[in-house]
Amino acid sequence: MVLRFWLCLPSETMFTSVFSDSMLSFVSASAWEWMMMAVISGLMWAVFVHLAYRRGELGLLLVPYAMMCVLGVRYFSIHHVGIILGYFILVLCALCRDRPLGMDDVPAWMKTIGGCLSLRMSQRDRSLVVVIGKCFGVLLLSISVYWNVCACVTDVLYPYSQARAVASLIKRGDLQGERMMSGWSRLPATNKQQQEWQGAYCGGGDDCIDFTTWIAPELILANPYFSKNLASNSFNDLSYLPFYQPAGQAEKDLESWKGEEEPALYFTLFQPFYFTEFGYNRDDYIKVNYVRIVRPWKDQRSVSTCSVYMRKDVYRKVFHKEAPNTLTVDVDIN
Repeated sequence: MVLRFWLCLPSETMFTSVFSDSMLSFVSASAWEWMMMAVISGLMWAVFVHLAYRRGELGLLLVPYAMMCVLGVRYFSIHHVGIILGYFILVLCALCRDRPLGMDDVPAWMKTIGGCLSLRMSQRDRSLVVVIGKCFGVLLLSISVYWNVCACVTDVLYPYSQARAVASLIKRGDLQGERMMSGWSRLPATNKQQQEWQGAYCGGGDDCIDFTTWIAPELILANPYFSKNLASNSFNDLSYLPFYQPAGQAEKDLESWKGEEEPALYFTLFQPFYFTEFGYNRDDYIKVNYVRIVRPWKDQRSVSTCSVYMRKDVYRKVFHKEAPNTLTVDVDIN
C-alpha cells in the first residue's frame, strides 16, 4: 500500500489512467500497468528530488509526502489524487520562489550529452529538435485536458446525479410527507471482532455487527432539494453520515424501527433481513429502477442502475397505474 503512494499515485495524478475511482487498497492492474506507473512515477520523483536537492528543499518535498502517505494510506480513494497534484504544484511553487527554473537546473550529464549531439547537428536539425520538444511538452500537458473533455461529454450525454433523480421521483409523486427509510450496514464479524467494538450488536445472530448510523446515502444526497430531512431513520435526524456509533445505538435503533409503519420508499439492497427484521412484507413492494447513472472518471465511465423498493400503493399514486406483477420494473421519471 505504501509503495502505491510512491510508485503509482504520481503517475496517476498527471499522466496515466489505470485505476478506476475506488479505494486505493482495492485497485488492481496488470503487471505491465504496474511497471508503467512505477517508471513514470520514478521519473517524476527524479525530477523533483533533483530540483529540491539543488535548492536545499529536499525535506520540504519528502517529509510532508511521507506523513501524508502514512496517515492517508488506509482511507485514500483514487478521486483524492487532486491532493497529490496540489502538493506537487505547491512544492514546485516553493522551489521557484527565489528564482525560476533555468538551464542551471539541468543535470550536468544531460548538458554534456546535449552539447555533443548539438555539435553534430545542423542549425535546421537543432530547430527541429526544439520544436519536437515543445510539441512533446504540449502533448504531456494535454492529457489532463483530454480527461476533462471526456468527463464533460459524459456529463452532457448521460444522467450523472443520483440526488437529482431521487428528488425528481419524490416530487413527481408529491411524496415529501411520506415515510422514507434507508437500509443500514450489517457487516460479517467474528466474536473477536465483536469484542473489539464496544457495545457491538448483531440483530441477525452472533456473526455480524450492525452499524445503524451508516445508512444508505440516497436520501441524504437528495436532502438539499427539500426543506426537511428525508431519511426517517438517520441518526439523531442528521443530514449527513457520521463515522461513529455510540455503544448500544444499533440495538436501540433496530428496536425503535420495529414499531414504525412500512416506509413508502425503502432505499436498500435486497437482503431478506432488511424486511423480516421489522415484519415488512416484501410482496407489498416492487423494486423500481428509476435511473441509470453514468459517472465519468478521467477517460473511463462507470455505469450503475439506481433502484428503490416502493410500496405498490405508492407506485399507483406516482405513476397512476397498478404496479406490474413482477419483482422489478424500469421507469422513466423525466
